[in-house]
Amino acid sequence: MKEERAAKAIEELNNQLKVAYEDKKDIEIEFVALKKNFLNLQEDLDREKARSESLNLELIQLVNENRVLQQDTHHTTKKAGEIGDHMAKAERKNEKLSRELQETKEALLAAKGEVERLKTELIKYDLT
Repeated sequence: MKEERAAKAIEELNNQLKVAYEDKKDIEIEFVALKKNFLNLQEDLDREKARSESLNLELIQLVNENRVLQQDTHHTTKKAGEIGDHMAKAERKNEKLSRELQETKEALLAAKGEVERLKTELIKYDLT
């Protein structure tokens, strides 16, 4: 009976050992899969970090370019305002010169009329 109990105990321990080996094998397979997944994720993380750094540099470059463009826009707007002012002044001067030209033409026409009148009077005095 002692031997039977011992044999049963040995058999039970052998079964537990088999189960433990199978569990160990499953755990080892799962560990290898987890390690492989971890390494893949680590590589993905490194790639994403590099991509993030690249995007950060690109963002900084875009911010700097935007700042330059805003300065250029401000400068252009300022120059456009100055040009607009110069154009308005030129238009006013042109209008003034046009009025003066018209007045000069009218004065010239009046002077021609006066010259003609004076010629006529001169001819009258010469004839009399």
